[in-house]
Amino acid sequence: MAINLSDPPRNNPQPNKIWVGINIDFISEKKSIIEKIIGKWNDNSDGQIDFDISVIATDKNGKMPSDDCLIFYGQISSIGINLDTYDESPIALEYDEIISIDFSRIQSEISSLKFILSNHKDELFKNCIISCFVYDKPIWTGPSGKELIEFKIQPAISFNLLELFEINIDNKNKWVLNVVENPINSTSTNCFGEYIGKHFK
Repeated sequence: MAINLSDPPRNNPQPNKIWVGINIDFISEKKSIIEKIIGKWNDNSDGQIDFDISVIATDKNGKMPSDDCLIFYGQISSIGINLDTYDESPIALEYDEIISIDFSRIQSEISSLKFILSNHKDELFKNCIISCFVYDKPIWTGPSGKELIEFKIQPAISFNLLELFEINIDNKNKWVLNVVENPINSTSTNCFGEYIGKHFK
């Protein structure tokens, strides 16, 4: 049974490999319905906003030990974490982003994986719902995978960058997912770069 994170997070035994599917829905103010924008955010104006999911792997001090610990559009695979943006199977296309994680390949000094939503233009996101799903097998295998966790995030304010959730790893190779939901509204012209810079050693 999936864990609904409207309840307190539970630290149960977990598989060594997981696949995270993330969907983003834009809420239309004009139509009062949720509209699906695959691969894009509609910012309710004339243009569209590209979004990116990034993962930063940090130690117990909240710092990235090396450049390999940043997984983003410029480095989609590293230390057992992959942004599976290349898969075009019908099931995979139901998700805006898919991230696979192999905990057995992550260095022992890593204690947290932080999942970040951002866009390269530093434009504001607004009126959105982010749905997250965690499976124990590749998402494109369909019903053969078991859904472990499911939750939704609906930020109350506009933001340039959103800390979605983090996966904490202990020294026994067990992990637990915690929702963060921390929206950052910045006037910076490089909000993502500044955020990442704070997590480098």
